[in-house]
Amino acid sequence: MINFCQKKVLKVAEKSEKNFTVLFFLVFLAAALIRIVYFFYLKESIFFGHLVIDELTYDRWAMSILSPGGLLGSQVFWQAPFYAYFLALVYYLGGHELITIRLVQILLGLANCIFIFHIARAVFGRVSGIIALLLAAFYGVFIFYEGQVLNITLGLFLNLSFLLILLEAYNRKKNLIYFLAGLCLGLSAITRPTILIFLPFLLLWLARYAEPRSFRRIAAYFGSLLLGVVLLIGMTTARNYFLSGKLVPISTYGGINFYIGNNQDYDLTVRIQPGVEFVHFASASLRERSLEPRSPEASRFWYEKAFGYIKGHPRQYARLILKKVYLFWNGFEIPRYLDYYLVEKFVPVLKWGVVRFWMISLFSLLGIGIALSGIWKKTINRPERVSLLLLYVFSQFLVSVLYFITSPYRLSAVCVLIIFAAFFLERAAGLVKSRNYRMLGVLLGAAAIIGWVVNSNFYGNLGKNDALDNRILCSVFAQENDLPKAISYGEKAVSGAPYIPESWYCLAEAYLKAGRLDQAERACRQAISRGYRMSDIYLLLGDILKQKGLEAEAAAEYQRAQEIEKAASNIQQIF
Repeated sequence: MINFCQKKVLKVAEKSEKNFTVLFFLVFLAAALIRIVYFFYLKESIFFGHLVIDELTYDRWAMSILSPGGLLGSQVFWQAPFYAYFLALVYYLGGHELITIRLVQILLGLANCIFIFHIARAVFGRVSGIIALLLAAFYGVFIFYEGQVLNITLGLFLNLSFLLILLEAYNRKKNLIYFLAGLCLGLSAITRPTILIFLPFLLLWLARYAEPRSFRRIAAYFGSLLLGVVLLIGMTTARNYFLSGKLVPISTYGGINFYIGNNQDYDLTVRIQPGVEFVHFASASLRERSLEPRSPEASRFWYEKAFGYIKGHPRQYARLILKKVYLFWNGFEIPRYLDYYLVEKFVPVLKWGVVRFWMISLFSLLGIGIALSGIWKKTINRPERVSLLLLYVFSQFLVSVLYFITSPYRLSAVCVLIIFAAFFLERAAGLVKSRNYRMLGVLLGAAAIIGWVVNSNFYGNLGKNDALDNRILCSVFAQENDLPKAISYGEKAVSGAPYIPESWYCLAEAYLKAGRLDQAERACRQAISRGYRMSDIYLLLGDILKQKGLEAEAAAEYQRAQEIEKAASNIQQIF
């Protein structure tokens, strides 16, 4: 009789496992399908062949690495370097083709979905794992950034890899695996340095949950992990010191990034994009203290300005922190590079990504609440693993609030928030199944309040940047030779924000292509009067004047452009 029962239990378990495996592959195939369709829709869109903002920066950086003598570079890293070298490797193996890097990142995105599933299953069980996989598969913002030539998807891949290896190191209690986790964290740090804020929280976690709980064992685990981190960061530090004689661990972008999110004009500075406006903004260190803008001293200059504001305006800063906390959990995707909502209009398959951040925000907050309650009451399974994820989320939330809130920067937390959202959905389904309507009612009441907050709009337009969207559309339509649309969007850009010189420059290019020379010249001079001083504006003005038959005036503009190109110390050439 006992043997018969055991056989029945095993048969049911095998059937359940088989059904679970089938479900996993179905969800994974759906994740792959939506990404393949997205790739082909994106390939036919105006955005595929035209890199904008930081995409163009990374592309040029990768190509400079592949140029003769370019592997080491010649200056201190301004931005974290690993993505540029990763991109250079992809270009080296597959040619300078945007198709290749986008396909590689789609594969990384699929790997991220699998990693999220494995972490969720290891912490909360396989049902939560499947729900987390489903949420990750259909989160539109994940899919969107897999198609952008940016460090977002690679950064998520490294963070999730680190968490998976760390869980394995905890299970097996091996210093070598902790070292491998450290290497992964080091790679993540030289891709997106903000991950390093997790280190002190990780030390606290080891002090609480490491087994056996001895100072020697904790020091060995953390020391092994830290060795891996230091080894990777040490390579960039040594390279920076070799080139400059200055100690720069990763890059010098931290100071200005911190100031962007911590000043009295937060709403303005957070919208500044690479270009003339950013050059003028960043050159404040040169104007005020004669500091080269990419130097370590300039980074300290920006930190000093930010801390000066914090110290001098404590109440105003407290209100700013509360605003950033609200923006972090708000459902709106605040753009930093190309706007998700803009691309969604031209690549409608993104609407298949039916999971939105307001859902993740709502469900994950409820899931975090249940998890914290379970740890406090000692009713939750695997509290050490749950605590690890909670500390990771808190560290990434903290660093976002300390700097500034935008959609791509928030994703480092979202990849784990999805797991807590899945945990809540599993628990809610369990309450329905057990007919625990009282607790379900409490959760629904909490969900209604949180849902209202995360979908509200307490601070106006939440960072939507129509002027930038119109400028980007003007530029890409001009490159596509759809000049009526390019001019239309360019005119919208300058009418909405006439103080931005890049918009006038884009409009001037469109006018020139359309043969509207007088309007092109006026737009060019508007750009110059508003601070556009780089060589390309004078080259463009020279081309316009040449086509108008004004040879002498055109030659003068060409000469001015040449002088700017030769001025190696010119601030515009630095950026």
